[in-house]
Amino acid sequence: MLTILLRVLLLAAVFPVASGLLAGCQTQPAPADPSAVDELIRQLNDDSYQVQSNAILLLRGSDRQDVRELVVACLKSEDPGVRCSAVEWVLCTHEKSAVPQLLEMLKTESGAAKANVARALGAIKDSDAVEGLVASLGDADAAVRESVVAALGAIGNSAAAKPLAKALEAEKNPWVVRQIVEALGQLKSKDGAPAIRTTLASEDSFVRWTCAKALGTIGDAESVPSLIAATKDSEDQVREFAARSLGQIGDKKAVACLTGLLGDSSKRVVQAALIALAEIGDPQAIPAIQNLGPFEGTLPTDRAVSIYTDVQAWALWRLDPKGHKQPEIKRVGHW
Repeated sequence: MLTILLRVLLLAAVFPVASGLLAGCQTQPAPADPSAVDELIRQLNDDSYQVQSNAILLLRGSDRQDVRELVVACLKSEDPGVRCSAVEWVLCTHEKSAVPQLLEMLKTESGAAKANVARALGAIKDSDAVEGLVASLGDADAAVRESVVAALGAIGNSAAAKPLAKALEAEKNPWVVRQIVEALGQLKSKDGAPAIRTTLASEDSFVRWTCAKALGTIGDAESVPSLIAATKDSEDQVREFAARSLGQIGDKKAVACLTGLLGDSSKRVVQAALIALAEIGDPQAIPAIQNLGPFEGTLPTDRAVSIYTDVQAWALWRLDPKGHKQPEIKRVGHW
């Protein structure tokens, strides 16, 4: 494994264009001269793995069918550096024809190489990869498990929900736990909600707020009691996301709890409670909101920007549009 890493680092140093795995995917423009592409294709058979790898990465901008076929074939190379570059090429091009070979590589690669294969499958987002990825959920390497889980979340096939929920029950690494919870939130499948509710009791505050957020994304009404309990968490972020999720679910059973949060020490928690009460739409919350007084904050909009305004006035207008005026927008910024 150390040898492979050293070779990847050498590629990044000798060929700057080949450093995508280290610096992110930036597709290179295809050479304008067809003869230049032909020369790069010839280099795919060079004796030097460095030349082959650099040629692969320089071919990322080409849409020629023969290039795609030849680079996908490089996934079978005996040289780990060439395979690494071919996987990165797939990661950047999302070449669907590479899926069968990538699934084979999930069985044969290990460590960082296997993690990158999973990332490539996640980038392609082909449901045919779900079964193979699920089989790697129990990999001994936490980094591999994290990449596999992220790929399943990116693909978005609900068939992965139950295996992910089972993996969540067994997972001990907090970073992987967070990734599983996020993936289950992406799938929006209620099959994952029971395991997330259990994980909401984690000692790790990052895990807890990730769970609170995911339950709202899933929209599981059975999670309301767990989220109400989470509004009493010692960490601000957990209380904030619990309030947000209660608003997303929209169950009036949460109104009493949310009005109680209007006296929270955290401005973000108060803001989340105000928005949640407005989303639930129960007029019984009006007296508590009126007692709060003017409260300037940010409101999410359909265009993912924020309206800086009096959130208290906005919530009252949402709950009683006939009795309250729509508040003035003060300024617009990024959410």
